[in-house]
Amino acid sequence: MALGSVAETENEIREKLKTDINDYFGYLENLKDNEDYQKFFQTFDELDEEVKSQYSVNPADHFAELLEKEKGSAIAEEYRNLIQRVQVEKYAPIKSSEGMDKLLSAIVNLYSKISK
Repeated sequence: MALGSVAETENEIREKLKTDINDYFGYLENLKDNEDYQKFFQTFDELDEEVKSQYSVNPADHFAELLEKEKGSAIAEEYRNLIQRVQVEKYAPIKSSEGMDKLLSAIVNLYSKISK
């Protein structure tokens, strides 16, 4: 068995550990449909952390800057706006199913673009 470099081995391990973000999308859809909004936003936070970890970044404010370099300013702005929308929806006293549909659609759209 040929041994690869440390970097190759780390990449292989990372690939095996990486959660398929499509799994998150399906789960978020179910939570939205079942109106389990607390779990929906908790799962969104996990998705956000998962995608950030793919970029090896931790603080949220630096992630938008990193996105700007890697994916362009439009994607970075879309990310900032989405995070704001999530916060507004999360703490809204009443959640409309239409609003949650649009939010989920925006999440799937953006995270499909930025996930490595």
